[in-house]
This record gives sequence, C-alpha cells and structure tokens, in this order.
Amino acid sequence: MTPRRVLTDFALHIGPNGTRESCALLRLVGDPWIEPGYVSVRDVERGADVEIVTPAQRIVLTAVTPRHVKLIREQGLHVIQRASVQQEPEALLLEFRQC
Repeated sequence: MTPRRVLTDFALHIGPNGTRESCALLRLVGDPWIEPGYVSVRDVERGADVEIVTPAQRIVLTAVTPRHVKLIREQGLHVIQRASVQQEPEALLLEFRQC
C-alpha cells in the first residue's frame, strides 16, 4: 500500500480555464512531486476530504470548501508544480473518480 499523508495547510486556487473556472492545487518548489493519478472526494462534517491517489503516494486535503469540491467533481483537479525555481511550472490534471 502506498504511504498516506494528510495535509491541513495547502493552497487551492479557482481560476479561469477557457470559458469556465477550474480548481488547481498550487505546489511549492521542494514539495513532493505528484505523478499522474486520480482524485476522489469524501464528504465529512467540516466540508470534504479530497484524496489524491498516485502509484507512489496518497495525499488527503482536509476540509475542502464546497465551491472547490464542485469544480473537482465536475472537472478533476489541476496540480501546478515546479521541480526547481529555474524551471517553468508544470500542470497535471488528475481526473475525478467516485470511490
């Protein structure tokens, strides 16, 4: 089983994507790299927990707001990350799966 980490401090951003809005997880240089995978959502008392599942890791984002969750369920979650300060950011789309 892949290691599971719970994040309580993270940056989710809603921004324009063509004619609609999308939700993105913004990663800092030095954060563990997120590989292709999928996201699932579990409703909880304080909002929703969003779980990112990849072959190498499982990351849970806690207490995600309903507006963010709605976009994630509709479109998936974009991950914006960069390997180093010299490199341009890379975008990865994780599809939503109902688990």
